[in-house]
Amino acid sequence: MARITHDQQCEFEKALKLHHEIYSNAPAEQLKWAGETYALQVVPGSEFVVSEDSLSPGIQIIDVVLWIYSQYAKGKSLPQGCECLLGYATGNAWISDFSFKGVQEALLGKYGEVFYGKISAEEEARARAYLAESEKRRIASMKQYEKDQVPPFMRQEAHSAD
Repeated sequence: MARITHDQQCEFEKALKLHHEIYSNAPAEQLKWAGETYALQVVPGSEFVVSEDSLSPGIQIIDVVLWIYSQYAKGKSLPQGCECLLGYATGNAWISDFSFKGVQEALLGKYGEVFYGKISAEEEARARAYLAESEKRRIASMKQYEKDQVPPFMRQEAHSAD
């Protein structure tokens, strides 16, 4: 069984446990939403543990890597050997800057042409049809939730709707 260990943080512990419960038990099927495909199930059957950093070598290592990355992001020089560790970490990790600037840059990088580019009449018609269909599914999903109180990603219909 996989174990996910997170640094002890009283203010987030309850939310982290809830998210683990949702994502580790979500249906394995992929969802299609807004033109993209998502898999919500992450590390099925895993155990979620909250630990003090002093009791977890893994958390201590992550703290060191995060400190090195923060120094790099601030443009500070790194201690000897840290560039190699940072290179390994960034080469094997998924990095997401969730600041306002980072989100804006990511959206513009991925959708800038959609935001600012010209679209043909055919593309606009296809987009409007997609929006209309998405709105129908959203309304149907809300009505279904009123009946069964089951979130859409936990319903079988959500996986076969697209």
